[in-house]
Amino acid sequence: MKIFRTAFVVPTIIILALVFIFFTFYFDIYLKKGIISAGELMFGAKVEIGSLKTKFSNFTVDVRNIKIGDKDEEFKNLLDIDNVRFKTRIVPLLSKKFIIDDMTLGGLKWGTARKTSNKLPPKKVKKSKPGEESFAEKTMKELKTKAVSEFNAFPSVQKFGEIQNQIKDFSPQSVIDMAGIKSVTEIQSFYVDAMGKYDSYNKTINSIDIKSQSDEISALVDKISKTNIKTPADIVTLKENLTQLDAQRKKLEQTYNDIKTIKDNIVKDASAQKAALKNVTNLINQDVDNIASKLSIPSLDFKNISSMLFGEAWVAKADKVLYYMNLVRKYIPEKSPEEQQKPEPKERVKGEDIAYPVKNKLPKFWIANVAVSGTSGGEGKEGTPISFSGYIKNITSDQRIIGRNLTFEVKGDDTNQTIALSGVFDRLKDIAEDKIAFMMDGVDAVRLGIPSTDYTPSFNDAKAKFTGEFILRGSDFITKAGLHIKGLTYETEGKNFEGVDLNIVKYVGMLWQGINTVNVDAQISVLKDAGLKFDFTSDLDKLLTQRFSNILNAAIGDIKVKIKKEVTQYVEMQKNVLQGEADKYKAQIQKELEPKLKDVQQQVDEIKKLASQKEADIKKQSVSSLIPSFGK
Repeated sequence: MKIFRTAFVVPTIIILALVFIFFTFYFDIYLKKGIISAGELMFGAKVEIGSLKTKFSNFTVDVRNIKIGDKDEEFKNLLDIDNVRFKTRIVPLLSKKFIIDDMTLGGLKWGTARKTSNKLPPKKVKKSKPGEESFAEKTMKELKTKAVSEFNAFPSVQKFGEIQNQIKDFSPQSVIDMAGIKSVTEIQSFYVDAMGKYDSYNKTINSIDIKSQSDEISALVDKISKTNIKTPADIVTLKENLTQLDAQRKKLEQTYNDIKTIKDNIVKDASAQKAALKNVTNLINQDVDNIASKLSIPSLDFKNISSMLFGEAWVAKADKVLYYMNLVRKYIPEKSPEEQQKPEPKERVKGEDIAYPVKNKLPKFWIANVAVSGTSGGEGKEGTPISFSGYIKNITSDQRIIGRNLTFEVKGDDTNQTIALSGVFDRLKDIAEDKIAFMMDGVDAVRLGIPSTDYTPSFNDAKAKFTGEFILRGSDFITKAGLHIKGLTYETEGKNFEGVDLNIVKYVGMLWQGINTVNVDAQISVLKDAGLKFDFTSDLDKLLTQRFSNILNAAIGDIKVKIKKEVTQYVEMQKNVLQGEADKYKAQIQKELEPKLKDVQQQVDEIKKLASQKEADIKKQSVSSLIPSFGK
């Protein structure tokens, strides 16, 4: 009797040998390829694995040098892991259940640089069916598009250029009709009035017939001079002639006073002219303000400057987090495949679902505990790295079976820097809720990924404290962020200002001078019932608004200096023209006044002298009682 049948033993040995050979020489290769393929399908970018080794003696797997590309940045890794080691339970594998009690994940890094592209070969893109893309995903796409076009812009630079161009090319005549401004109008009005007065004076002077008066007085004087007192009749005749002479004297004195008044008025007009010119100086200042107000001097609302500087980076981070939170939700759905196949439950009274673990039942996939360690540094990353460690618990395909949420926590602290990451992915509630909280303190601000420009401060020497919270509740996505940066610097050296006006460089330097800290609070909520809400608040907005106002005033001040110079020159030109004409007219009048005043005064003096002599002659003849007092 044969104990071993050759027909059975030989094939069995061959099969076992083949299985041994496969698992010894080929299983790791195919498992590695399978993991890479699954990873690339999941993350949408190249996945590379340095080595993968399995030990069937204890069912352990050791994977080293894992690099998962970032689909949004071609030459960066989303994750860079030095090694992953785990051991699977043997018995559940027989039921196609992959159960890991403990896993170690060491040398975890993120955002490291790559030397080669992580892009996958193009493939047909499967069109999303209606309802497949969540409301939050669609809205974040819109917001990200908006962020690229609007955020991280610095319009004040162009505004400075506009200001400087207006200072450089400004001409008041291009802004307003110079003949219509108040100061020129005032001068024109004043000189029109002055010329009117001079014309009136001239007419008055021309209307005075001094020659006729002189002729009458001369004839009367000659008559009186030839009169000799011999009889009482001569006294009566002399008295009548002296009375007529006294009347002529009074008339001549009135003429003198009229001419003297004109002369005095001309002197008063000169004083009024000085006062008017002083008033014109005030009007010039008003005209300067008025013309400046008509310029298209730009204004800049800085209430969104924080979103311009930090918005795109934050939206990009929120968008990336949302993508991977949805990726987690895809592989850890709200309901297990079994629950999804069940008919919808009937409507019931309000209450709270309480999930209890099912004893002796295992989900299809479950990693109970992952020990994590790594560093914030890595290839191509600036700043001082910080080491961290933590855990991830209960990565499973069905939380309701084990009655536990997926939780994770990672912390790092080296006195100068602190980093903390925690989160909960909850599938035990009716509505799935995922939360991620992140905090960095004392870290290099360059790690925040804020774009650097020639017109914004440098973050190279700055330190930052950053807190962020991401919540995905059903289709609603809510984020909050707080940012405090200190140690900002702005130096024009090293900036590319080729072809830029030096005044613009000066203004930009003035804008940032003394600003070394900034606080920003940001919120993005994408709610199915309320839509998109995006809010940035920052003390930087107020600081820059005030500083820009000061710079703008300085720039307008420069413009006003030029306006005042040109307006004053124009006013002076107008004044000189009008003054010349007025002075010429005034000089002509004064030229005519002086000889007339002198002639009238001379005649009055001669009349008084003659009258005095004749009164004396009458008194000598002792007939003074018959002669009335003369000239008193």
